[in-house]
Amino acid sequence: MKVFASRFAALFCCLMLLTSSSFAATYKSANGYSFTPPTGWQKLPNFGGSEILYRHSGGSNINVLSRALPTSNITVAQIRAASITQLRSSFKNYKLVAQGDTRLGGAPAGYLTSGYTMEGTGISMRVHQVFALRGSKLFVFTCTSSTAVYPRFSPIFQKTLRSVRWTR
Repeated sequence: MKVFASRFAALFCCLMLLTSSSFAATYKSANGYSFTPPTGWQKLPNFGGSEILYRHSGGSNINVLSRALPTSNITVAQIRAASITQLRSSFKNYKLVAQGDTRLGGAPAGYLTSGYTMEGTGISMRVHQVFALRGSKLFVFTCTSSTAVYPRFSPIFQKTLRSVRWTR
C-alpha cells in the first residue's frame, strides 16, 4: 500500500506540474498557418502592418506578415533579394550576415539574417527572416532582438519557426 501511495503521489505531482505550467497556445491564422509562440510573450494582433506580433518584455519579438502577391511567378530568391535591397535603403549601416534556403512547416523557404544599428539610439539589432510562398501568398516570419541578446533568443526563435504548420 505504501508503494502505491508514493507512486500515486508522484503521478499526482507530475500531473499538477503539467497542468499548472503555462504552455503557450498555438496561434492559428485564418491565412492558412499556425505556430506555437514562446510562453509568456505578449500577443499584439495587427501590430505595425503585421498580422501578429509576439513581444518579449525585453523587446525581442517575432512577427508574421502575410500578403497576396500580384502573380505566382515570384520566387523566394526574388523576395529575398528585394528584402535585402529594401533593408540596405532603410538602414545606412545594414549588414548581411547570412542568407540561404531552408524549410518552413515542411515547405521550401528562404532565410535572411541581417544586422543594423538603430539610428539615434546606437542599439545594434539582429533580424532573422524566413520567407515562404504558398500559392500566390507571401509569408514572412521575422525574429528581432538586439545583437547583445540574440544568442540567448536565437534558440527560442528557431523553436518557434520549427513549430510552423500549414493548415491549407
